[in-house]
Amino acid sequence: MDKNGKNCFLFGAYSRPGISPKDGLKFTYDLKSRFGRVAKLKNKWGVDISCSISAQFLSPETTYVVYLVIEYNYKNESRSPQKALSFVGFNESKWEYGYSKERARIVDFGRIKERSDRWDEVEIGRFYVGLEEENSFREERDVLVQLLGSSGYIIEGIEFRPLEEES
Repeated sequence: MDKNGKNCFLFGAYSRPGISPKDGLKFTYDLKSRFGRVAKLKNKWGVDISCSISAQFLSPETTYVVYLVIEYNYKNESRSPQKALSFVGFNESKWEYGYSKERARIVDFGRIKERSDRWDEVEIGRFYVGLEEENSFREERDVLVQLLGSSGYIIEGIEFRPLEEES
């Protein structure tokens, strides 16, 4: 739960999100992670990461922000992540290649923030959960991130967190 009592979820890379291609990554232990394993990406061609959560587990009448929780394996700035596309959808259980460009969002790695747990996070999307009586409250929220040129990332997971109020 966040400081306002709203539900938050962090799915570990090894447990919940689907990650492909399998030959482009290695699951390994990381002392900084709260999970048993993290995904270390070693393929330069890119990787897809997907995750799905039922809105019933989230707090109603809340805007959620979806974050990719990552670390760089390389300290050299030129090797840091370059590009990614994210798709945050509603009840879209089957993703296909050839996504609608209107639904795609280019992830801005220049806006990565350091977290208190020593990992970094980058926003990959937002969505609103309506009232419990509305259909949107019973739908799945699907997330797909396509990391391009992904060698050097270590992924802890995907986090769903309520949007913090601007003060």
